[in-house]
Amino acid sequence: MGNMADEKTVLRGCIKTTRGPWKVHKTTKDGRVVTKLRNPTETERLNNKERERKRRAVTRNIFAGLRAHGNYHLPKHADTNDILKALCEEAGLHVEEDGTVYRKEKPSSSNKEFFSASDNMELSTKNIPCCSDDEDEEDYCFCNN
Repeated sequence: MGNMADEKTVLRGCIKTTRGPWKVHKTTKDGRVVTKLRNPTETERLNNKERERKRRAVTRNIFAGLRAHGNYHLPKHADTNDILKALCEEAGLHVEEDGTVYRKEKPSSSNKEFFSASDNMELSTKNIPCCSDDEDEEDYCFCNN
């Protein structure tokens, strides 16, 4: 068995293990991309590393909460696309592997009743005050007498 110092730790994502300069890509006014090297300070590196750890912790907590309380069946290492797929499934949509989304089935009977009732509603004009029969107010009358 080797020492802990001999074992290599695996870091995922954008936490860098190298200490070299960062590549910065800038677009000039004429549309060309210029690549320059920049040496960040040690505190900047530590701040970036800590920010990434916090972001991952928040994501981990969100996924754990959705698994526990939201009744979502997510893989162990879920990403944002898995969350979106689960939300689409909950909304009655099917997501293909290439990202195409379509409805699983037609609206349920309770939804059909709601939509048909709202489509057949007529505007009641009983409560709308109508203008009087005065000749002076004839220009401002908007009721259909």
